[in-house]
Amino acid sequence: MKTKEQVIKEAWGIHFNCIGDKNREHCLKNDGWIITDMSDIDIEEVSNPKYDSKFECYHFDEWFYKIRPKSLQGIEDNNGWIRIESKDDLPIDNGGSYMVCEKGIPREEYQMPRESLAKGWSCGVITHYKPIVKHKKPLY
Repeated sequence: MKTKEQVIKEAWGIHFNCIGDKNREHCLKNDGWIITDMSDIDIEEVSNPKYDSKFECYHFDEWFYKIRPKSLQGIEDNNGWIRIESKDDLPIDNGGSYMVCEKGIPREEYQMPRESLAKGWSCGVITHYKPIVKHKKPLY
């Protein structure tokens, strides 16, 4: 299973080594985002239409941009999945129902209570879970 840091480095690919030491450190601590005046990265390369689909870029003040690969969208909360690395990561709520990942693969057909989830994790099968939220009825 990959770490968050590995996912960020892979998403940046060859560009990761071109963004400067300070930006690399910032990037790994801030969900893949760098803040740049574009002197640290080749603006023509990331603004090239060929790369438009790969990077999200925000001009947030007169001189600076915030940029990261689009493939990192959702990394802030792992797309809603909670990775189980220890007993402390298991849900507390015994009344809830959870969707699970078996060795990183979502199994949407499985919905299980906390006890089954904990057993699956202790056997080394279940790696992530996501609470199933019951939707409220529309008001009108």
